[in-house]
Amino acid sequence: MARLVRWSGQSLALAVLGSRAVQASDSDAAASATENPVASLSLSDPHLVRSPEGPWVLSGNVNVSLSLALVAAIERGVTLQFESVFRAQRRRFFWLRETVYEHRRVALLTFHPITRFFRVRLDGSAPQTFVDLTEALRHCLVVRGWQVATAAQVFEGLDLSLRLRLDKTALPKPLQISAFTTSDWNLSTGWVPVISEAAASVMSAARGTS
Repeated sequence: MARLVRWSGQSLALAVLGSRAVQASDSDAAASATENPVASLSLSDPHLVRSPEGPWVLSGNVNVSLSLALVAAIERGVTLQFESVFRAQRRRFFWLRETVYEHRRVALLTFHPITRFFRVRLDGSAPQTFVDLTEALRHCLVVRGWQVATAAQVFEGLDLSLRLRLDKTALPKPLQISAFTTSDWNLSTGWVPVISEAAASVMSAARGTS
């Protein structure tokens, strides 16, 4: 049984749990899958724009790879808690930056061995059911059209950043020792700078005059 999960953007290279499998459109990526994949989570090109309806929405590209230990834990029914945090900070002279705005999203992913379905609960809402790990992971981690603030929020002059991670403190206590001492459970993008709509316009204008 293959136990490698690699998801990049809108596609998954290979996801197999039990008898359910999803083959990716990119056969080269699936062919390059190794027997001992490293857990990794990365985020690229995160940008914040004001939607036509008014609210600020965040989008970006996510790449995630699960280790054998992570997939084995999912198969045993261990719930994984994923946390996505968008924040805006103000720079201060001779002192740490001040966080003036923060928006958090929490997703719980659970596999039910009897039904062979994945359930995802997002921010305490009613759980949604998925037949494969591909869609379940996408629902937990996707950053595309994520509403993070109302139209009234002002971000001009602030430093914006985004972090996606597996919350290891939410794991069962027996697993936390392994999670904090091995790289098999290290799923975190770290804080990634976010380009805002206004900043992108300034950069575009600067390039045009250069």
